[in-house]
Amino acid sequence: MKTKVQDLFFRNPKAAFLFAIKPYRTRFGIMLVMITIGHLAANLTPYFLKLIADKVYAAAGSVTFQDFIPILIMLGISLAGQEIFFRTAHLIENSMVVRSYDRITSYLFKTLLERPIAYFEERFSGEITRRVEQIGNGVKFFIADFTWEMVWPIMTIIVTAFLLLSANFWLSVVFCIWLVIFLFLSFFLLRWQYRQSEKVSEKQAGLSGALVDVFGNISLVHTFAAHKQEQAHYRIFMDETVDAESL
Repeated sequence: MKTKVQDLFFRNPKAAFLFAIKPYRTRFGIMLVMITIGHLAANLTPYFLKLIADKVYAAAGSVTFQDFIPILIMLGISLAGQEIFFRTAHLIENSMVVRSYDRITSYLFKTLLERPIAYFEERFSGEITRRVEQIGNGVKFFIADFTWEMVWPIMTIIVTAFLLLSANFWLSVVFCIWLVIFLFLSFFLLRWQYRQSEKVSEKQAGLSGALVDVFGNISLVHTFAAHKQEQAHYRIFMDETVDAESL
């Protein structure tokens, strides 16, 4: 049975990611801490502004600047914390992205060189190349984008739950019930999206492989006047890719 290209290297994207960052786990942990604290400060900033507005409303015009000093100090710490922690996280991220991409693609290249000739005879070279690029870019995306997008809603949920609990107990109960339903649906949809993305990735790699193979042997196509044959072949790959991306 023909081995799928993505099965050649890792069982799943998680395995590829863990392999890529293995030498940099400490840096990644520090980056996560920096991102978490930065997002916590960002979520608390509107709360501090609300405290200022509440104090102005409650004082009915008799408030002085000294009354705002404690809140302004907390607001200043929150704003400065966002800048410091986010900047530090970005510096660590930039270093990790380059090094992890180098580690994963170098390993994939070494693995491919060790494959038997029969493996390359069964598939397009462009298909393999595209899959290597997808894995490398996937690791870069996880470090540079997904990590930030993952931490932000988590911290928002935690801060929201805390504020609701301090304001009204039953309101916080309703929020927790909604949260459980939301997480269940998100987990279900995430599993479906993962299977769908793997299917699309495989078809896209095959499509790229077909194109590279045609243009890499364009002289043979002209020699044997195989234009219509190649167009029909391309149409098959394109239809499969479109079907995979369609719901």
